[in-house]
Amino acid sequence: VSYSPEPQFEGMCLLPLPLASAASAERPVDAAANTARPISNAHSRALHLLVLQRRADGAEALLSSVLIEWRKVLQVGRCTLAVELPGVGALSQLPVGSVEMRLELVEPSALAKPHTPLTEPMLQAQLHAERASEVSAERAFLAYARTWWADYLRLRDSHRQRPVKLFAMSELGVQRPVTAFISPMDAGRLLDSPLAAAHFVSLIGFERSTAERLDTWHTAHSTLARKRGDAEEHALLLCSLLLGFGLDAYVCLGADANGPHAWVMTRRSYEREGGLTFWESLTGERFDVSLRGEAVEAAAKATMPFKSVACIFSACSLYANVQPETALGSCQLVLDDETLWKRMDPAKLRALTPLPQGCLSPPAL
Repeated sequence: VSYSPEPQFEGMCLLPLPLASAASAERPVDAAANTARPISNAHSRALHLLVLQRRADGAEALLSSVLIEWRKVLQVGRCTLAVELPGVGALSQLPVGSVEMRLELVEPSALAKPHTPLTEPMLQAQLHAERASEVSAERAFLAYARTWWADYLRLRDSHRQRPVKLFAMSELGVQRPVTAFISPMDAGRLLDSPLAAAHFVSLIGFERSTAERLDTWHTAHSTLARKRGDAEEHALLLCSLLLGFGLDAYVCLGADANGPHAWVMTRRSYEREGGLTFWESLTGERFDVSLRGEAVEAAAKATMPFKSVACIFSACSLYANVQPETALGSCQLVLDDETLWKRMDPAKLRALTPLPQGCLSPPAL
């Protein structure tokens, strides 16, 4: 939609909702006793709306990113939502505009069973329960992270200088655990292999974060929409795609010859072939690393650009290097050894709500 003081957004898009299973459809819902969830987990994901501006050089800049609670339409069947569009990052408290959305629940076919509207008490009870659960998990994790970080710093004085990152500023203007930026992404038929995923991510433009962004990490949805991102955002997207292919993938925070850097690591089964693969998400290059004594061999170290690693994380795991040296070739990469890597509790990480992931193909217009 071209720029104007009052732009006319007349586009319509279909957002398919998964159908309830036969078992859940037949199960009665008692709103008073709250004995069953009136909305399935598949319907609890918020609608992620991005507003972008095309710059003079053809690149697209992100103006606004907002999560929209759309489920009122499940109660009334048709509704209008007025959404205020906040700025991004440091400007998240300043609105850049507003948009009006008209939602309508459309039955998939004339043969489908008619939709039974939810009552307002049922909807509000679930929304309140979900929000309370999210807040409780976030508070518990924050307290746990403070204790975990204090224990990590007490192990060695040099840990204060290591690029171990537990939280990052999201484009939504709030600090989020770094693991929340990753979740498995199913490429469907659009990408047929992990190699194709690495090549696809390497085609996304590189854009170095600036001081004005306060080191903001964008979601995978935003990276795909803008078609550009920093090294961390390339690595987050590639890790999500490799997880979707079933690989044991992680984002590595460390350094290359130019300074702080992020890349992706996948672990191969030790029972089969052993070793690791490092993926440079900016170029699509792979570096197969065979381990001797669980450390990177000198030959592999000489060919790859990565110099040191201080932190490794994925969707539900985070490891911080507690060895005297972080240089590849000097440190060991056995993540399961607690004397080498300090691990966060996976159960605490699984309880957190991930950030919106997006998809490779846009919704049908």
